[in-house]
Amino acid sequence: MKNYQVLSQLTTMYEELQGGYATADATISLQKVAGLLGYDDLEAVSAENMGLELLTELEKLIRVKKMMEEAARPF
Repeated sequence: MKNYQVLSQLTTMYEELQGGYATADATISLQKVAGLLGYDDLEAVSAENMGLELLTELEKLIRVKKMMEEAARPF
């Protein structure tokens, strides 16, 4: 598949899902991961890099949920 076809498909998917992104508890950004790793080229970011970012964000959400649950418990 040509790059412009992939970009077109991703753009369409983003537009369809954009409302959900606005209310998401976490988002995973290719640009953010590339920046954190010091990459100028987005294609340098691997699936493993994205997976690690996903796990990091999930860990943060789990911590926040636990803190909220603990705060809601009576003394």
